[in-house]
Amino acid sequence: MITMLLGGLWHGASWTFVMWGGLQGVYLIVHRVWKASSLHGVQRLRAARWWPWVARVLMFHAVCVGWVFFRSPTFGVAAEVFRRLGSGGTITLATMPVVVALVLGIFGQYVPRVWRRGVEAGMSRMPIGFSGAVLALGVFVIEMLGPTGVAPFIYFQF
Repeated sequence: MITMLLGGLWHGASWTFVMWGGLQGVYLIVHRVWKASSLHGVQRLRAARWWPWVARVLMFHAVCVGWVFFRSPTFGVAAEVFRRLGSGGTITLATMPVVVALVLGIFGQYVPRVWRRGVEAGMSRMPIGFSGAVLALGVFVIEMLGPTGVAPFIYFQF
C-alpha cells in the first residue's frame, strides 16, 4: 500500500494522484486476500467457469475509476465526472463505429486459434501489394475512429 501511495505521489504532487495510488494499493490488497481466502463460498466462486469474465469486467471498471482520479486536477472535477457517468448522458467518443470497433477488438482476442491461423495463412497467400493495402486500410480506419489533435504528454502538466 505504501509503495502504491508513493507511486501516486511520484506521478504528481496532488491529492488526486495519492487517491489513484491508494486505489491501486487497495486493489492489490483485495486481490491478495481474495487469492488467499479459504472460505468455501469464495473457492466455489473462483472455480466457476464464468468467474474469469466477471473478474475481467470488475477489474476493468475498477481501473477506470482510478483513471478518473489520475486525470482530474481536483476531487471536484472527479466528482463531476462520476456524476455525469451516472446521469446516462451521451459520451462524445462512443459513436456507433467506435463501439463496433471496440466490441470487435475485445472479442477478437478470444477468437479460436484455428481461425487466427486461417486468417494468417490467407494473408500470407495474398499478393504483397494487396495485403499491404488491407493493413493500410486497417490503420486508416483506426486513425479515423480515434480522437483528433495531439494530446499533450501528461507529465508536461506538472
